[in-house]
Amino acid sequence: MGNILNTYSINYKGLKLGKHHFEFEINDKFFEQYPEGEIGKGSLSVNIELYKQNTMLELNIEIVGSIQVNCDRCLEPFSFPINYNGNLFVKFGHETNIENDELWIMGESEYEINLAQYFYESITLSIPISKFHGMEGTKKSECNKDMLQRIVKKDLQKDSTEIDPRWSKLKGLTEN
Repeated sequence: MGNILNTYSINYKGLKLGKHHFEFEINDKFFEQYPEGEIGKGSLSVNIELYKQNTMLELNIEIVGSIQVNCDRCLEPFSFPINYNGNLFVKFGHETNIENDELWIMGESEYEINLAQYFYESITLSIPISKFHGMEGTKKSECNKDMLQRIVKKDLQKDSTEIDPRWSKLKGLTEN
């Protein structure tokens, strides 16, 4: 089996001018190609409306589905919904340059664009910094209650410990 990321390519040289529609499925095998990332599993659908013009391509990209991430409160994995909409413009030039997030330049010798990295980055950037059960339509009741009780118990222990007298006067500043 070849590299799975090559399946996320669009051959644009043979396309006629006008609109074209493409669909891709992203699953666990896709995320296995990015072992350094925080996403290990997921099931998403990608819909692309590509508008080919003489000098450029315009891609409207929609990624919908869910990925598995760890809850920042209880550390348990949970399914987090992803709903991404973005635009990518591809111009034709002398040399290939894909360093810009929204504008790629494809060299004259190129005939296809591989969108795997774009998909991965778009999904990753759709994840909020803080993620926990109860957000984005997920169920708060699925948070690990044992772990939450441990956190509350630890917080109570912190409050009951004696404060160093050098810092006790500073504590009064926050209580006003």
